[in-house]
Amino acid sequence: MLKMIGIVMVVSATSIAGISMARQVRGYTSLLQQLVVALELMKGEIEYRKTPLPELMRVVSLSSGERL
Repeated sequence: MLKMIGIVMVVSATSIAGISMARQVRGYTSLLQQLVVALELMKGEIEYRKTPLPELMRVVSLSSGERL
């Protein structure tokens, strides 16, 4: 009986740790996708409009809104 309780505790603890790590990785993935979008916007602004850096940062912050 004691072995079964130990097995259940180990399986539960490792499952919870795995779920926690998966959520953290999903958060990192979302942040990286937002960064890629911002960098693509910056690339376009630099290539086509030759936007100076201070104005470029303003444009990126305004266009990204709450996402970044």
